[in-house]
Amino acid sequence: MNNVLLAQEIRAIFQDGLTISPQVLSYINSTFSNPEISELEALLNDESDCEREPLLELIFFPDDAARIRLEPLFEKENFLKDDAQAVSNLLYSEHIRVALRFPDGNALVINLPEDAAYRFISRLNISYKADRQLLEIVNAHVEKNLQWTVKVRLRNARLDLSQNKLDFLCHFFEKPITQADELLECLDFVLAFMSEIRDSDDIRTALERRKEFHFLAIQKAADFEEQFGRNNMETLMVQGMRMPHIDRAKLMREIVIIDRICYLVYPSV
Repeated sequence: MNNVLLAQEIRAIFQDGLTISPQVLSYINSTFSNPEISELEALLNDESDCEREPLLELIFFPDDAARIRLEPLFEKENFLKDDAQAVSNLLYSEHIRVALRFPDGNALVINLPEDAAYRFISRLNISYKADRQLLEIVNAHVEKNLQWTVKVRLRNARLDLSQNKLDFLCHFFEKPITQADELLECLDFVLAFMSEIRDSDDIRTALERRKEFHFLAIQKAADFEEQFGRNNMETLMVQGMRMPHIDRAKLMREIVIIDRICYLVYPSV
């Protein structure tokens, strides 16, 4: 029954239309020389064209709107990894027509290609179940209009949370950031950071080390610029000095994010 419900939801998404993002449209125009809609339709229907597969990979990639639309079902029901293929087979057997909607308002309707539904579903991490305590804290402390977006972020992270990391996330959400963009930016950093550290690592110490590493990188870049102001590049290279390749603005922003996160989770620091 769960698979039938998921198939119904995805069928509705396909029939309402998959949005062709500006990035995907740019790929289409650069790869296929600004094709007409009719030319693109012919390509997508030509199973012998080797360039069709990479394009289908991009088109049948669930966007945030689709993920948020499906998240309530995922939270309510239980799915296994193997259900992805079963739901895909069910959808393909129904001979569904899929609408593709372009930024300029044009649309193209195609038959659902074989395995396209599986491409879509396999990226949804349908077997993930968030910790009940974590969900309760998100529901209690995160603004209602952001809750499903936050839950999608947690699902997309595909993290197997240790108790250490789970406790940290719970504390993070207990004092949420009121600005939506800032909350999601900090959450994205936290989830990426957790994927890089070990389960047993002290997270506060690891954050402090990351901050210190960024400060040192910025200082190294500043020192090089000072040296460069007094010497030419050839001289510096002879001395064994190499220009550090860093995005200073990005590192400074991460330092601000780390400070914000530490203030939330460790308010006494």
